[in-house]
Amino acid sequence: MEQLKLTRHAERRANQRGIRHEIIETMLDFGTSKIRHGCEVIYMDQAARNSLRSSIGRVAYAKIERQLDKVLVLSDDGVVVTCCQRTLPVRTRKN
Repeated sequence: MEQLKLTRHAERRANQRGIRHEIIETMLDFGTSKIRHGCEVIYMDQAARNSLRSSIGRVAYAKIERQLDKVLVLSDDGVVVTCCQRTLPVRTRKN
């Protein structure tokens, strides 16, 4: 498995906001990706949550479910630039 790469800013924000590295790795593996303002945004929509639940099981999923309401912002080279709590739905454009 590739080592998790975070900028110093993302590391600080994760520590301030109580976002564990395991949650960031899980979101990178299972999360939904959208391009917003030139950056890749990763979040856990219902399809991603269902995939994670079927992969790790209902009991393990129930333990981390509340920690999945986060948003990760990645740079072009895949480094996590920042992370934050998701309080509103991630907006997507309708084509």
